[in-house]
Amino acid sequence: MGLIDRKTIDLKQLAKNLKSLREQANLSILGLHVLSGFSDDHLRQLEKLNNSVVPNSSTLFDLATIYNVKIDDLINEKEISLGEELSHLENFFSNNINSPNYLYDKNFLPSFIKTKVLKLPGMKSGMRVSEIIKAFPDKTLNSKDLSRELNRLYRKGEIERFDKTGKSSVFYFKLKTN
Repeated sequence: MGLIDRKTIDLKQLAKNLKSLREQANLSILGLHVLSGFSDDHLRQLEKLNNSVVPNSSTLFDLATIYNVKIDDLINEKEISLGEELSHLENFFSNNINSPNYLYDKNFLPSFIKTKVLKLPGMKSGMRVSEIIKAFPDKTLNSKDLSRELNRLYRKGEIERFDKTGKSSVFYFKLKTN
Protein backbone atom coordinates (compact mmCIF):
# COMPACT_ATOMS: atom_id res chain seq x y z
CA MET A 1 0.00 0.00 0.00
CA GLY A 2 1.54 3.30 -1.11
CA LEU A 3 1.52 6.47 0.89
CA ILE A 4 -1.72 8.42 0.75
CA ASP A 5 -1.67 12.16 1.13
CA ARG A 6 -4.86 12.60 3.13
CA LYS A 7 -4.81 16.35 2.43
CA THR A 8 -5.27 15.86 -1.31
CA ILE A 9 -8.14 13.34 -1.26
CA ASP A 10 -11.14 14.58 -3.21
CA LEU A 11 -13.76 13.70 -0.59
CA LYS A 12 -16.64 14.36 -2.97
CA GLN A 13 -15.26 11.88 -5.54
CA LEU A 14 -14.50 9.38 -2.79
CA ALA A 15 -18.08 9.69 -1.50
CA LYS A 16 -19.50 9.10 -5.00
CA ASN A 17 -17.24 6.09 -5.52
CA LEU A 18 -18.02 4.52 -2.16
CA LYS A 19 -21.76 4.84 -2.70
CA SER A 20 -21.51 3.58 -6.29
CA LEU A 21 -19.47 0.53 -5.30
CA ARG A 22 -21.76 -0.29 -2.39
CA GLU A 23 -24.79 -0.14 -4.67
CA GLN A 24 -23.05 -2.18 -7.38
CA ALA A 25 -22.23 -4.76 -4.70
CA ASN A 26 -25.91 -4.77 -3.65
CA LEU A 27 -25.04 -3.85 -0.07
CA SER A 28 -27.05 -1.67 2.28
CA ILE A 29 -25.18 0.51 4.76
CA LEU A 30 -26.07 -2.08 7.41
CA GLY A 31 -24.67 -4.87 5.22
CA LEU A 32 -21.42 -2.98 4.67
CA HIS A 33 -21.24 -2.29 8.41
CA VAL A 34 -21.53 -6.02 9.17
CA LEU A 35 -19.05 -6.94 6.43
CA SER A 36 -16.44 -4.27 7.17
CA GLY A 37 -16.79 -3.74 10.90
CA PHE A 38 -16.99 0.05 10.43
CA SER A 39 -19.87 1.80 12.14
CA ASP A 40 -22.89 2.56 9.97
CA ASP A 41 -22.62 6.24 10.98
CA HIS A 42 -19.01 6.37 9.77
CA LEU A 43 -19.94 4.70 6.48
CA ARG A 44 -22.87 7.10 5.93
CA GLN A 45 -20.56 10.04 6.63
CA LEU A 46 -17.99 8.81 4.10
CA GLU A 47 -20.73 8.61 1.43
CA LYS A 48 -22.03 12.13 2.01
CA LEU A 49 -21.06 14.56 -0.75
CA ASN A 50 -20.40 17.28 1.84
CA ASN A 51 -18.26 14.94 3.93
CA SER A 52 -15.41 16.46 5.90
CA VAL A 53 -14.15 13.21 7.45
CA VAL A 54 -10.91 12.04 5.84
CA PRO A 55 -10.59 8.26 6.15
CA ASN A 56 -7.29 6.80 7.25
CA SER A 57 -5.21 4.46 5.09
CA SER A 58 -6.49 1.38 6.90
CA THR A 59 -10.13 2.28 6.20
CA LEU A 60 -9.38 2.93 2.53
CA PHE A 61 -7.45 -0.33 2.28
CA ASP A 62 -10.27 -2.36 3.85
CA LEU A 63 -12.96 -0.82 1.62
CA ALA A 64 -10.81 -1.23 -1.50
CA THR A 65 -10.25 -4.88 -0.55
CA ILE A 66 -13.98 -5.55 -0.14
CA TYR A 67 -14.70 -4.14 -3.62
CA ASN A 68 -11.43 -5.40 -5.15
CA VAL A 69 -10.35 -2.02 -6.46
CA LYS A 70 -7.11 -0.08 -6.10
CA ILE A 71 -7.06 2.59 -3.40
CA ASP A 72 -6.02 5.16 -6.00
CA ASP A 73 -9.10 4.26 -8.09
CA LEU A 74 -11.31 4.39 -5.01
CA ILE A 75 -10.14 7.95 -4.41
CA ASN A 76 -9.84 9.29 -7.96
CA GLU A 77 -11.68 7.19 -10.55
CA LYS A 78 -14.64 8.96 -12.20
CA GLU A 79 -16.46 5.81 -13.41
CA ILE A 80 -15.55 3.11 -10.89
CA SER A 81 -16.63 -0.52 -11.12
CA LEU A 82 -16.29 -3.50 -8.84
CA GLY A 83 -13.21 -5.64 -9.39
CA GLU A 84 -13.42 -9.13 -10.89
CA GLU A 85 -12.54 -11.25 -7.82
CA LEU A 86 -15.15 -10.56 -5.16
CA SER A 87 -14.64 -13.39 -2.67
CA HIS A 88 -15.30 -11.15 0.36
CA LEU A 89 -18.71 -10.21 -1.02
CA GLU A 90 -19.54 -13.71 -2.26
CA ASN A 91 -18.76 -15.22 1.15
CA PHE A 92 -20.76 -12.52 2.89
CA PHE A 93 -23.82 -13.10 0.70
CA SER A 94 -23.54 -16.89 1.01
CA ASN A 95 -23.62 -16.54 4.78
CA ASN A 96 -26.33 -13.86 4.88
CA ILE A 97 -28.72 -14.65 2.01
CA ASN A 98 -31.71 -14.61 4.37
CA SER A 99 -30.84 -11.17 5.74
CA PRO A 100 -32.60 -8.73 3.39
CA ASN A 101 -31.61 -5.76 5.56
CA TYR A 102 -28.03 -6.28 4.40
CA LEU A 103 -29.02 -5.81 0.78
CA TYR A 104 -29.18 -2.51 -1.05
CA ASP A 105 -31.58 -4.08 -3.52
CA LYS A 106 -34.43 -5.61 -1.56
CA ASN A 107 -35.17 -7.57 -4.74
CA PHE A 108 -32.12 -9.81 -4.39
CA LEU A 109 -34.06 -13.04 -4.97
CA PRO A 110 -35.62 -11.85 -8.27
CA SER A 111 -32.18 -10.75 -9.42
CA PHE A 112 -30.64 -14.07 -8.35
CA ILE A 113 -33.32 -15.98 -10.24
CA LYS A 114 -32.85 -13.97 -13.41
CA THR A 115 -29.05 -14.04 -13.36
CA LYS A 116 -28.43 -17.56 -12.00
CA VAL A 117 -31.51 -19.81 -11.86
CA LEU A 118 -32.86 -19.12 -15.33
CA LYS A 119 -29.42 -19.92 -16.77
CA LEU A 120 -29.42 -23.46 -15.37
CA PRO A 121 -29.51 -26.06 -18.18
CA GLY A 122 -32.39 -27.85 -16.42
CA MET A 123 -34.60 -24.78 -16.77
CA LYS A 124 -35.03 -25.59 -20.48
CA SER A 125 -37.04 -28.72 -19.66
CA GLY A 126 -38.28 -27.70 -16.20
CA MET A 127 -37.14 -27.93 -12.60
CA ARG A 128 -38.86 -28.23 -9.23
CA VAL A 129 -38.00 -25.75 -6.48
CA SER A 130 -36.15 -28.50 -4.58
CA GLU A 131 -33.99 -29.21 -7.65
CA ILE A 132 -33.17 -25.52 -8.03
CA ILE A 133 -32.12 -25.34 -4.38
CA LYS A 134 -29.87 -28.41 -4.84
CA ALA A 135 -28.23 -26.70 -7.82
CA PHE A 136 -26.90 -24.01 -5.46
CA PRO A 137 -25.48 -25.91 -2.46
CA ASP A 138 -23.45 -22.86 -1.40
CA LYS A 139 -26.60 -20.72 -1.04
CA THR A 140 -29.13 -20.83 1.77
CA LEU A 141 -32.28 -20.54 -0.31
CA ASN A 142 -35.69 -20.61 1.34
CA SER A 143 -38.02 -22.89 -0.66
CA LYS A 144 -41.13 -20.87 0.22
CA ASP A 145 -39.55 -17.57 -0.88
CA LEU A 146 -38.11 -19.14 -4.04
CA SER A 147 -41.45 -20.73 -4.92
CA ARG A 148 -43.28 -17.44 -4.33
CA GLU A 149 -40.87 -15.56 -6.59
CA LEU A 150 -41.02 -18.20 -9.35
CA ASN A 151 -44.82 -18.10 -9.21
CA ARG A 152 -44.68 -14.31 -9.49
CA LEU A 153 -42.55 -14.64 -12.63
CA TYR A 154 -45.00 -17.24 -13.95
CA ARG A 155 -47.97 -14.89 -13.38
CA LYS A 156 -46.07 -12.12 -15.18
CA GLY A 157 -45.61 -14.48 -18.13
CA GLU A 158 -41.82 -14.53 -17.85
CA ILE A 159 -41.52 -18.30 -17.23
CA GLU A 160 -43.75 -21.34 -17.64
CA ARG A 161 -45.13 -23.62 -14.95
CA PHE A 162 -46.50 -27.12 -15.29
CA ASP A 163 -47.64 -29.99 -13.10
CA LYS A 164 -46.41 -33.50 -13.99
CA THR A 165 -48.43 -35.13 -11.22
CA GLY A 166 -51.82 -33.61 -11.95
CA LYS A 167 -52.30 -32.91 -8.24
CA SER A 168 -51.48 -29.18 -8.39
CA SER A 169 -49.04 -29.62 -5.53
CA VAL A 170 -45.60 -29.96 -7.14
CA PHE A 171 -44.88 -27.57 -9.95
CA TYR A 172 -42.03 -27.47 -12.41
CA PHE A 173 -40.80 -24.14 -13.69
CA LYS A 174 -39.10 -23.67 -17.01
CA LEU A 175 -37.95 -21.07 -19.46
CA LYS A 176 -40.67 -19.72 -21.65
CA THR A 177 -40.67 -21.28 -25.11
CA ASN A 178 -41.55 -19.08 -28.03
